[in-house]
Amino acid sequence: MKAAKAIVDVTETAEPPLRLQLGEDAVARVEAKLELVRRELDAWRHVALSTAVRVSTR
Repeated sequence: MKAAKAIVDVTETAEPPLRLQLGEDAVARVEAKLELVRRELDAWRHVALSTAVRVSTR
């Protein structure tokens, strides 16, 4: 019933989240994924930024 109430409550907000994690295990999994993505981005940032296209503003 807690999850159902949370879902209903969220649908009644002005700006509901695109994704809603329900439960401690879901939050922990998302946090772990975010940490992994951050580490990977930090490690490969130089490659990602080296592909930037410079736009001329004449």
